[in-house]
Amino acid sequence: MNPFRTLGLKDNASIEETKKRFRKLSMKMHPDKGGDEAEYAKLLDAYKLILDGYKIVIPVYVPKPKPNNTVTPVDVFITLEEGMCGCERNISLRSETVKVDIPKGMLPMQSVNYEGMGEKNQDGVRGMLCVTVKFIMPEGFTFERYLTETVLVYSVKLKTIPKTISITLCGKTKKIKMPSKLYDGMFLKVKDFGYCNGGVKHPLYVRVCL
Repeated sequence: MNPFRTLGLKDNASIEETKKRFRKLSMKMHPDKGGDEAEYAKLLDAYKLILDGYKIVIPVYVPKPKPNNTVTPVDVFITLEEGMCGCERNISLRSETVKVDIPKGMLPMQSVNYEGMGEKNQDGVRGMLCVTVKFIMPEGFTFERYLTETVLVYSVKLKTIPKTISITLCGKTKKIKMPSKLYDGMFLKVKDFGYCNGGVKHPLYVRVCL
């Protein structure tokens, strides 16, 4: 599902355009206004996906175009598993489709540049393709800034305090022993089960919500 298309937006729509469009559609399609609950749920899911994609903005250096060169900016959506393992994407240009390798360890709103794979300029010279990744996150998972690093956080809502909880991430399940005393908003650090970026394996942080 492309959340931008679900809301009737262009793939490069700004967050302000997204919010304005969602408010307009909600006035028509909200169940309280007589709209269909399932259709409104799709709109709401798409809206949340886009907001998650804009949640963290990590400054990335983009080289200036060379003389007679162009930069073609493109946004792509990837899953958390694709971010951890790397993936391929077919990018549609005006005249053709090119395949690019998205390296593993990319972060939300981070870009990677591909020289000589963008659109052609007026002289027929192919410019740079600049691909920015946005994530489709599993329920409960978010990327958040912690000190000087961006880490993966899993938020769990607990009504009672169990002895253990199980977390599944990209097909792997880990059982975590819970401390005897918990408070709302407490973080638990799970080593060797987080997200690897910059060649560094970060812990998974579990936020406890009571």
